[in-house]
Amino acid sequence: MDIKHPHDSFFKQIMTDRKNISDFIRNFLPENISTKINYDTLKLPDREKSTKNYKKYHMDIIVEAEIDHTPSDIIILFEHKSYKDKFTLIQILSYCVSVWESNLKNKESLKPIIPVVFYHGTGKYDLPLNFGDYFDVPEDLKRYIVSFDYELFDTSAYDEDSIQRDCHDNLLLSAFLLSMKNIFSGRQGLEKIFAGLSRLENTGREIIIGYILRSVDIELEELDEIAKKGGMQDMPSLAERLEEKGEKRGLEKGIQKGIQKGFIIEAQDMVINGLEAKFGEVPSDISDKIKSIDDRERLRNLHRMLFKTDNIGDFRELLQL
Repeated sequence: MDIKHPHDSFFKQIMTDRKNISDFIRNFLPENISTKINYDTLKLPDREKSTKNYKKYHMDIIVEAEIDHTPSDIIILFEHKSYKDKFTLIQILSYCVSVWESNLKNKESLKPIIPVVFYHGTGKYDLPLNFGDYFDVPEDLKRYIVSFDYELFDTSAYDEDSIQRDCHDNLLLSAFLLSMKNIFSGRQGLEKIFAGLSRLENTGREIIIGYILRSVDIELEELDEIAKKGGMQDMPSLAERLEEKGEKRGLEKGIQKGIQKGFIIEAQDMVINGLEAKFGEVPSDISDKIKSIDDRERLRNLHRMLFKTDNIGDFRELLQL
């Protein structure tokens, strides 16, 4: 798992498994989508698409399948967000264009795409659910504006019981969703995560615990205590297992350093992605300067300021280039 981007890495690790993504579509997407999929034909193609007009896009997850009882294919595009990103729909639109350009290059019919945003951030998700809502235009001009909906899966809309019930016998998918829902909720959230691990086999437990260790700034002894309170009395302590391998001290140090570095990289990416969405390709001197900034608060201020900046030249002045 990528220690610098633990949430994104964890999302892809679990949801690129064919059974997990199939069960998620069946049980958590609306029936007008889930009942139209021929699951026997479901596949997860290469996420990386390259076009002449866009840089390479690493889409989080692409699912391709036939529409049931027809020869037509449909694509479901999953975009994971651990924070509210105003430019998510521009990112999705860029992804869609890159897929369609690939269709044209391969002399294929354009494939319909259903975007799905998977959100598990701390704040209420209050962004537009339709791309057309970003534009403030008179009613009689709206029909000319690019407009599309996306399906939002917000973990805050589900309680722990409904997640476990709707996942049926897929214990790993259930533990994954419980983890994403509660990872930002402190000690109480961790207790809820561990409460969902009691029936999970050891490999699945290790995946979830690895995600926690890379996402939360916490001592191993305290995490052991939380695990026991969450119903994991039979689990050997994390500290003991790591001591046996001689890894405890190095891992603790590496995790702390990696968590802080991950926060900085995430903030840098938010600024660069915001600039890219607003102004197009970001000049290398600007992106290099942003990547050299290791002050998280300054990066947050730059992200806020880019919304007030009219052109890339003005933003360059903010960076004092």
